[in-house]
Amino acid sequence: MCIDVGKRIKRLRKQQKLSQRQLGELTGKSQETISRMENGKIGVSLVFLNKLSKIFKIPLDYFLKQK
Repeated sequence: MCIDVGKRIKRLRKQQKLSQRQLGELTGKSQETISRMENGKIGVSLVFLNKLSKIFKIPLDYFLKQK
C-alpha cells in the first residue's frame, strides 16, 4: 500500500507543479520525508493524508482506494 499511496502523492504534487520541498513546507515535513513517502520507503499516516486531501482539495479516499 505504501508504494501506491506514494505514487498518488507524487502525481498530485507534480500536477500542482510543487517541488518536494514546497510540499514539505505546506505540510510541515522535510523534503527528505516527502521523497521517502513518495518512494514507499516510509508509511504515511492518516493524519498526513487528511492534510494532503485538504491541500489538494480531493477526497481522503483517493489515497486509500485500491488501484
